[in-house]
Amino acid sequence: MQIHWLASFPKSGNTWVRFLLYRYFYGEITNSADVGKRIPDIHAGDLARASTATRTQLIKTHWGLSPQMPHVDRTAGAIYIVRHPRDVLLSMLNYYRLREPLAKWTDEHFVRLFIQSGADPGSLRNGFGTWEDNLLSWLSQRQFPLLLVRYEDLKEDAAKELRRMVAFLGEELDEDRIMSSVASCSFERMRSLEAREKASNLDGNVFIGGKAELDRGLMHMSKARSGQTLASIGVNLDREFDQRFGSAAWLVGYRTASSRMAG
Repeated sequence: MQIHWLASFPKSGNTWVRFLLYRYFYGEITNSADVGKRIPDIHAGDLARASTATRTQLIKTHWGLSPQMPHVDRTAGAIYIVRHPRDVLLSMLNYYRLREPLAKWTDEHFVRLFIQSGADPGSLRNGFGTWEDNLLSWLSQRQFPLLLVRYEDLKEDAAKELRRMVAFLGEELDEDRIMSSVASCSFERMRSLEAREKASNLDGNVFIGGKAELDRGLMHMSKARSGQTLASIGVNLDREFDQRFGSAAWLVGYRTASSRMAG
């Protein structure tokens, strides 16, 4: 079976998109493990147990597109989810802080490392590449259709973006299912499901971790913020960030911090 990838750099809204599409095609979500079976995460080893009722298999990935990517020869298309890199960085910072509460590095050190390297250490170690390289590897290819979905547009009008995704996948559009999917997959409901599953230490759930992680606030569904700045962390960090990421971010409609303040 051919594949439609749900591709993104980490912390960009991929899980939200998986839940929306699962709810639309398969119905109510009683546990996140079902999402992993129907719309597998290639990095979590879910592909072997995946099943689907759609024309193509939907698979999550954080890898940049390349000829070496597993199953790339089965690609029919891709939905690429992008989020402003500054919000990606701050979400990463929050995650690392909760995961390593006794770490001696400062927030400013983490931000400068992200700017210098183009990504957080884990993403580089796992082969996801820099934020810009990941984005451009998918957007610059001309071998298959691609739909760009911005995290900020999902926050503003999730129903509109879900309609775009369903139409792109060539599936039947049902307005009642669109609206019920959006209502069921709100940030608050997904966060509540994550908390319940972690509290019960359920195996096989999409939200990695259990009660120990929950007790110290380590949530996949964190804060869902957008339009943030780095001003509270260090002087000139927004300017340095824009020098690194501004050109690539501009290609997908994001303005620099200075232009947002001027506007």
